[in-house]
Amino acid sequence: MQRGKPVGRLQGSLIVIASAIFFAAIWSCSLGEQLPSEACFCGCVTGLVAIVFVAITRRIGFSLLLSAALMFALLAISAAKTQYLGTSLFVPDLQYFSNSETLAVIAQYPEIWHYALTGGLIAVFLLLAMWCFERPLGLHSAWHKRWVAQIFAFVLTVGGLFAVFAPGGPFKILMVNNPWGLMVAASPTTSFLLSIHHMRVIVPQPDPAAADRYEWAPVQPVIAAKKPAPDIVVVLEESTFDPHTLSLCTIPQCDAQMFRDDAQTNAHGALRVHAWGGGTWTSEFAFLTSLPTPMFGPGGIYAPYNLAPRISYSLPRLLKTQGYRSIAIYPLDGNFVNARHAYNAYGFDEFYDNNIFHFAWVSTDLDLEHEFEKIYRDERAKTDQPLFFMILTMRQHGPHNDALEKLAAPFNQPLFASLDETRNRNMSNYLARLHGSDEALAAMQKTLFSGSRPAVLVHFGDHQPSFDGLMLKIERTAAAKALGDPYTVTYYKIDGSSADSPRFSYPTLDLGFLAGLIIDVAGLPEGAFFQANALMRERCGGRYLDCKDKELLESYQSHLFNRLHVIGR
Repeated sequence: MQRGKPVGRLQGSLIVIASAIFFAAIWSCSLGEQLPSEACFCGCVTGLVAIVFVAITRRIGFSLLLSAALMFALLAISAAKTQYLGTSLFVPDLQYFSNSETLAVIAQYPEIWHYALTGGLIAVFLLLAMWCFERPLGLHSAWHKRWVAQIFAFVLTVGGLFAVFAPGGPFKILMVNNPWGLMVAASPTTSFLLSIHHMRVIVPQPDPAAADRYEWAPVQPVIAAKKPAPDIVVVLEESTFDPHTLSLCTIPQCDAQMFRDDAQTNAHGALRVHAWGGGTWTSEFAFLTSLPTPMFGPGGIYAPYNLAPRISYSLPRLLKTQGYRSIAIYPLDGNFVNARHAYNAYGFDEFYDNNIFHFAWVSTDLDLEHEFEKIYRDERAKTDQPLFFMILTMRQHGPHNDALEKLAAPFNQPLFASLDETRNRNMSNYLARLHGSDEALAAMQKTLFSGSRPAVLVHFGDHQPSFDGLMLKIERTAAAKALGDPYTVTYYKIDGSSADSPRFSYPTLDLGFLAGLIIDVAGLPEGAFFQANALMRERCGGRYLDCKDKELLESYQSHLFNRLHVIGR
């Protein structure tokens, strides 16, 4: 019997240590929540999860340690996502982004995966040690009694979890919160847990009678489309915005032709997007369907999965009715955020991904432009159909942390006396890559406009870079602030080779109107959906969700969802 005492003391000590770590996790969770009710909710869920693990493993210390490890992991991942992308961690993130493509993106951020690897190894070591040295409960009880006790404890605790999450349960005040609050909540654990219920698509249901307030389908004279129809090339510029919107960016290095008006420019200026720091796929969806994802609630951020298969209209679908062949050039694996399937739903005929190109993260926009030229020549040789290209770039993707000495002059030195070393490095990287984009776009325009066929070249920024969260600390100009939220403003530019193409100008243009504007510049028939889209664009001066005339906005949305049925079931 004496030999059992040291083992018992060791087990007791381990349980005490595990308990301390467990309560430290609950304390950390509580500190991160805004309201006492949220802190209590966090503690209750963590405690009940620990009891579930006890019921399964019969090991108290191991269960406490495992629950604590999961809580610390949740807090760390949520903090990283908030810093880099501006939103909390949600349960659907684990479903949609737990794949090798996401790991490839994270691999570009050593400051994330170094900590993640270290923390993961420590957690695994402690859990294995606890499992080996802790004896299960009920070793001397009959097996059937143990099973009955475990099943009873498991069912009772799971029932407790259901009660905690019940709309009429003890935390009902949290359950009925506006789900949009999750997107900006300062309570990471509560946001994550409530996203189980709330992160779903909410299709707008405007009053059907509201559609009659305005005419959305006026009879217009039939105008023949231009012959031949122009080739249309759209370049989504990753993490790109006009740096002149920053108060400090008054130096020549901030200038680029891609932001300037010229003789071939049909429209250009500030573009209102619906993402910050990341979420390119939401900008892809908003551009191609002319439906901004925020109108679908929090679940709209997963548009390639839950919205793309349900759309009724898109730019490629309209172009197909007019004889176009639509081609996507995607610089990542086509499985990333369901891109291949989403682009098929949008109506593309061909999808080239990185399994063909084998781009590296350091591949430049000029490398991508060279691949486009090859594909464009091949496609143009095969068919006389007008072509539509959708091209995504990647070089401007973060992190923007390359050492200054690795950059070409004049970006190989601090450019802004008012910035610290880190933000100077971020800005120099951004501007160096921006000039690479400018060079690639100039080459692309030369290729398109030097041919005999008319062409339209469009490029726009999908969202601003985050600079690992530091972008929020760089002051914006008064002009940028006057447009509204300065952090969701990028740029767009439409150039055409035809001298008789119409010109357009707006104080700011919503991304949901860009596709329709391209159709008008190209001189193509609009169809029912894009006719209404153009009317809304003109009636609210380029504004969409932030249109000040709410009756007009409701009427437009009623026309879309009640008459055109833009989203299927």
